[in-house]
Amino acid sequence: MKVLRIVVFLFFTFSSVLTATDTNDSSQKQPSEQALFISYDKTPSVLFKNEVFEIKLKALVASNEPGLLKTTLANQSGIKLLNSNYKWKLESDGSFALSLYFKVLDQAVRLPDIQTVYSVNGADKESVSMQGQTINASSIEPTGKFCGVIASSLSVNNYKIDRYDAQNNILALDISAKYANLEDFKLQNIGMQGVNSLKNGFVSGKMFYYLIIPANQKNLEFEYFDKEKNSMQTVSITLDLSKIEDKVSTQTDLQPKSSDKTLYVFLTVAVIASILYGIYYFKREKIFLILILATIIAGVVFLFIPNEQVKIKKDTIVYLLPTENSTAFFQATTDMPVEKLKTSEGYVKIKLQDGKIGWVKGEAIVGN
Repeated sequence: MKVLRIVVFLFFTFSSVLTATDTNDSSQKQPSEQALFISYDKTPSVLFKNEVFEIKLKALVASNEPGLLKTTLANQSGIKLLNSNYKWKLESDGSFALSLYFKVLDQAVRLPDIQTVYSVNGADKESVSMQGQTINASSIEPTGKFCGVIASSLSVNNYKIDRYDAQNNILALDISAKYANLEDFKLQNIGMQGVNSLKNGFVSGKMFYYLIIPANQKNLEFEYFDKEKNSMQTVSITLDLSKIEDKVSTQTDLQPKSSDKTLYVFLTVAVIASILYGIYYFKREKIFLILILATIIAGVVFLFIPNEQVKIKKDTIVYLLPTENSTAFFQATTDMPVEKLKTSEGYVKIKLQDGKIGWVKGEAIVGN
């Protein structure tokens, strides 16, 4: 009996020691600390077809080891990534931010699965995965004045207007917008129109747009869809026809008429005549007055010398402006004679036999 009590005592004593050891070991084991935290800072809940939108991520790195953040996208559909060279940027509060810009292509949209890896010296330390959601994009019900743009804001900063021909004016619009699909801008019921220049920076964009309108039109009105207000917004411009001047052609070469020759002759005559008069003022010799008169006569005669006559090839397209995106308004059915007015960056301004003026590519000219 005594022996049994001793055995029981030793058993419980040994069990207590084992339990204490296990407890101490477990208390010394710490769970691994998370070093990377990723969250959505901006993500859409409603989308419209053709809309440009942003997904913005925020990252917090709880590690003293300097490393890199690498993000990959997968399984998205119905959208197009616009900034494929995206990078994480360090914010002033020590966090990191990443902006991803997309354009909606279809109604059925699946946002991308996003995986971000934190790597140190080329070795991946930790990764966070975020699953993309599915959204059914709405279609904008077009109105008779809808320009096709969906934006957070859109405005016409300025306009230039000039005479195009006896029946029409050419109007250039300076347009700015935010989060907009400016590349889809097109006014309804306008035959000749197009983009002269476009710089779309996702968040903000600027565009220089031209159109041909009747000479007596005093107002221009169109609509865009404001996704912040969830409604159509009207942009209205009152055109001051009394102030039509040659600013448009000076800045963008939109004016179809050629006043370049007259301007160059006038400037040349003025410079030469001024120099000759200066010499006459000091020397008082009549020969310089005669030279001044001769210069003026030569300038007037030169104005009546016709522009160079050339031909354009069969099937040549004649454009309204010297740009890739310009509107084509005529195609030559045969090699045909035209009047050459000037050249600009690979394009030649010509005058057709019916008096219309446009631009052709330099290689379309075949001489006489």
